[in-house]
Amino acid sequence: MRSFLQQRKYTLLASPTFHRGVRKVHKAIQQARHGPGLEEMGGTKIDNASNNLVKQSVCARGIVFDLPPHIIDLFLIIPDKKLGFFGCILCHLALIPFAPAVNWRVSADPRVTKGILGREIVRALGKDSGQWQTVHALSRSQKEEYPSNVKHSHIDLTRDAQGMAKQLQGVEAEYVFFAAYLQKDSDAENWDINGAMLENFLDALEFTGASQKLKRVVLTTGAKQYGVHLGQPKQPMEESDPWIEGPGRPPNFYYRQQRILAKKANSASWDWVVTYPNDVIGVAKGNFMNLATSLGLYTAISKELDGNLIFPGSEVFYTLFDSFTYSRLHAQFDLWAALEPKCSNQAFNVVNGDNESWQNMWPKLAKRFNCHIPPDQFHFRVSEDAGSMMELAEKPPIAETAAERGLENNVPRGKVEQKIDLIKWSKRLDVRGAWEKLCERDGLEKDSFEKATWGFLGFVLGRNYSAVISMSKARKFGWTGYIDTWDALSECFDELEQEKVLPKTK
Repeated sequence: MRSFLQQRKYTLLASPTFHRGVRKVHKAIQQARHGPGLEEMGGTKIDNASNNLVKQSVCARGIVFDLPPHIIDLFLIIPDKKLGFFGCILCHLALIPFAPAVNWRVSADPRVTKGILGREIVRALGKDSGQWQTVHALSRSQKEEYPSNVKHSHIDLTRDAQGMAKQLQGVEAEYVFFAAYLQKDSDAENWDINGAMLENFLDALEFTGASQKLKRVVLTTGAKQYGVHLGQPKQPMEESDPWIEGPGRPPNFYYRQQRILAKKANSASWDWVVTYPNDVIGVAKGNFMNLATSLGLYTAISKELDGNLIFPGSEVFYTLFDSFTYSRLHAQFDLWAALEPKCSNQAFNVVNGDNESWQNMWPKLAKRFNCHIPPDQFHFRVSEDAGSMMELAEKPPIAETAAERGLENNVPRGKVEQKIDLIKWSKRLDVRGAWEKLCERDGLEKDSFEKATWGFLGFVLGRNYSAVISMSKARKFGWTGYIDTWDALSECFDELEQEKVLPKTK
């Protein structure tokens, strides 16, 4: 009986009719609570039918991320220099949503996986105990083991400035790395809460007097800076490109944070640096909300099913280009930029340094996992309802400067086209059966499948335009860091195998 009920549940969850009905009800509730949805504001949407998820945030510097109903990770790092040595404060905030949901309509704006980026900054500081002798970690709860030079304490970034000031008593810092992010129901709410967290924290440092010793604040945002979630941006994306805001554009909290930072610095003795990573690649123990995990799971399960590795995204995008950010490279950049005098009051793109295409990486992925790519994969037969298509903003970001580039009336609307919709795919009975078989045979972490970012991966692989990001500015300022994107992905797969998230292939 239990097996029968389980099968009926999966059948229901996989039913388009069921989800259409849920969407209608949910849309009515959302409009009553919050007004028009993001799609009416020029944003994007992805349907997720999982009853284990309460919300999706994209991070990556990313991005739609499937958040479990118990935790959202936020990071804040403050290196502290006194008595001739460096210390660090990490603020890792876990929020407890009040209820799960059956179905949520969510925005697919790629944002950075802030938890992974924050952890890598801490890891980089923790590895060099000679220079960073004391690291103070602040969070609502400690989720992982820290290096021996890291000490754990508590802070809540959702409190007002005076409340945070009480928790920061005795903390003095010269450098702050702020990589905190909280996903809310709408872009307007994201604007409010994420702007308030940064502003209140900086005010708290003033209340405690710690700002008097502060030298630099490094803020992590992402390529949403360029409107990559809305459609085709100008290529390559450069830090001097105009902000995508004004009438008809959804609010972008990155812009508010940067204005807060600049305004505070103008009346203070410290300066700032802002980073724009994109499509973040990385691994953090217990955090399955990242590109590498979802991609690895899709590949491992495809091998278990029939061995065919079909590119699930856009046929157009398969031969276009993307720029990725390895979380460890981003951490190295942050530490460099914090101490480099020339970086004062500057924003920088932070990507790996190559521009990759899936026509190059997909065969490498198949080889690593011992899969087979069908010779004509985009005409390989799949069920009629397996795919999906979603239009993005009617006015893509490049439209802002199309006339001056001679492109007026020649800018196509962006789309996310999936040959295999990954959220639908993750609900299939054969897919879930293959995953259960892998878990039993290889002793894998079962939660990783449910918490994987299927929506984000679908967006990254399904858009019909490139995302080429220039590193020229950082190079001119002296940054020489680089990593091959496939090498970064391969390292992540190795780690995920060690953590029992993916089956071993070697």
